Amino acid sequence: MSSSQTPAQTNTSDLISARMDRIPRLTRSHIRALVILIALFIFDLIDIGTLATVAPAIRAQWGLSIEALGVLTSTTFVGMAIGAMVGGRVADRIGRRPTLITAVFIFSVGSLLSALATGPEFLGIARMVTGVGIGATSGGIFVMVSEMFPKPLRGRMMAMTYGIAGLSGPAMSFLALLVMPTGNWHIIFLVGSGGFVFALLALKFLPESPRWLASRGQGERADAQMRVFEAEYESRHGALPEPVVMDAQPATRGAFSDLFRRSVVGSTIVASFLFLMATVLNYGLIAWFPVVLIERGYPTQEAYSFLFVMSFATVLGALLSSTIIDRFERKRVITIAAMVLAVCYLVIGFVDSVPVLLTVGFAASFIHNGITTTVFAYMPEIFPVAIRGQGTGFANGIGRLGGIVNSLLIGVIIAAFATEGLFVYLAAICIAMSIGAVFGPRMGIREARRALLRERADEAAAAPVGAVTPVRAE
Repeated sequence: MSSSQTPAQTNTSDLISARMDRIPRLTRSHIRALVILIALFIFDLIDIGTLATVAPAIRAQWGLSIEALGVLTSTTFVGMAIGAMVGGRVADRIGRRPTLITAVFIFSVGSLLSALATGPEFLGIARMVTGVGIGATSGGIFVMVSEMFPKPLRGRMMAMTYGIAGLSGPAMSFLALLVMPTGNWHIIFLVGSGGFVFALLALKFLPESPRWLASRGQGERADAQMRVFEAEYESRHGALPEPVVMDAQPATRGAFSDLFRRSVVGSTIVASFLFLMATVLNYGLIAWFPVVLIERGYPTQEAYSFLFVMSFATVLGALLSSTIIDRFERKRVITIAAMVLAVCYLVIGFVDSVPVLLTVGFAASFIHNGITTTVFAYMPEIFPVAIRGQGTGFANGIGRLGGIVNSLLIGVIIAAFATEGLFVYLAAICIAMSIGAVFGPRMGIREARRALLRERADEAAAAPVGAVTPVRAE
């Protein structure tokens, strides 16, 4: 194993990042971390969607108007905005791992309290607590994926994390088909509290980010963690190439004000805008789709059946995005996909045909989740490690604050312009997102991929003649 510096390397943090990025395949420690992050994200996504799942039932049981339902939904976003911004700052101060695990405990408690709610006021408070944990968890997972995996692979790792965790969507939709007609909506919230179990496993098995350790002056701990990754790789594949710093980090003090320095403020604006647009889209179609269908006159059972079918597109969109996410610049993927999604939303809004709704709704969910995955991967990448938690948390928080306004606004739009107005609004958001992505920074994704392919070619060339190379997880 070699970790000698080249002239391009200027500090320990850059060296640790270069050592991580030169690893061309996942190690056992990478895979173990990935499994834990996926498990935590599953419950994060479950808890994000639980209120949308039970919304028609509690609206009927408690006699809530569409506007009142929008207010109730907004309480989750208030908590998420607080959790994202506070969690990001805490993660930069005390570490990614303890912040993430604490956040999972918080949203699990909030979900348990939600199951005990007897009225909208109590549920609103419980959902705000849940939101605090969700906001901090989401940002923590985005940052951990960005820092725990090599640059040429981390887009795919984000796609796998979001895609596999997205299986919670079909699972919860199927559960809703079983329990919602009986009025037992409390069960949905109880399932969401199961994050407790995996938070305990993370305490034992999830390592701290070596990039964060190095950025906080804990070079020895960062080196020890990197030696584990490197030894696991070299025991199976041979010596690693020399680390070369390609992306030197700009100097920062780790202060919140660094987000608005000349060298970083452009990234702060782009990340915040893209996450805001992604949040609006995330909680536009999926969160309101059952309500929209019921408002159009579809039976409740049929509305949830549509949601169940569409939820599979969530998984496919995220997983299949892994085939392109590390081949092209993130900004280009977002720009093109958002324009196509705008067309899909307009079709959904103005065509009232079951086959068309299912087909185009499936396509919209597929494309939307490819966009979301790319934004999740892109957002933490564009910030220096020392303020990555705060940058991601700030952008995440801005998105959640936008979600508050969006929840209220969608209720008003549906009341004033029916479902057609909602989908015109969502199409306009897609167009704005496409334009905003154009101004994002390049991340050198294609260059990193070419370097990865060269390393794998060198690895294959070094193998003994006639040797059979086993297929391994990447």
